Amino acid sequence: MHEKHSNRSVRKTGFIFLFLLPTMLCFCVFYLYPILTVIITSFAKWDYTNLTSPQIYPIKELFTNYQYIFEKYPYFREALRNSCLWALCGIVIQVPFAVLVAIALSRKLRGWKVSRNVFIIPNVICSAAMGLIFLQFYNPKYGVVNQLIQLFNPDFKDNILLIPGVNFVAMTCSYIFFAGTSMLMVLGQIFAIPTEIY
Repeated sequence: MHEKHSNRSVRKTGFIFLFLLPTMLCFCVFYLYPILTVIITSFAKWDYTNLTSPQIYPIKELFTNYQYIFEKYPYFREALRNSCLWALCGIVIQVPFAVLVAIALSRKLRGWKVSRNVFIIPNVICSAAMGLIFLQFYNPKYGVVNQLIQLFNPDFKDNILLIPGVNFVAMTCSYIFFAGTSMLMVLGQIFAIPTEIY
């Protein structure tokens, strides 16, 4: 009896392992390998002269790249500040916006499924394609933004993405309202609430 139970447990463990194997392989190939590559190459001399064969620094110079970024690279603080501000915008604007849309859709008014699908479209488009769309959107020659500004200032021909201060707002607007994934998670939780509670 104990042997049967042991065999069943081994078969169950084997089934679970085989079931998880494709996911684990994908995780290792697409997430773990790139993360380890970034960590290892951060301790290496890796520039346009040796892209295919980065050279690990000797022990005494192992943190050369980190010293350069933290002490000499002129844009590090600005990049860190912008990243923190974008994270804050995501918490303060994007998440509440997603919750409000999810609450509105949860009422299941006429056309709510179409509205949900339209709201999700930007999240399913490839990031590179979205980048190209917004690049054209902000194009100084024929972009929509410049054409709108020229209605009030006909001489305006600057690139919005190169104007300090304004460029941060422009970049923020290009992603902050794409809250489809968050909205779906909240909407799923709302629909999971039993109707008896209402």
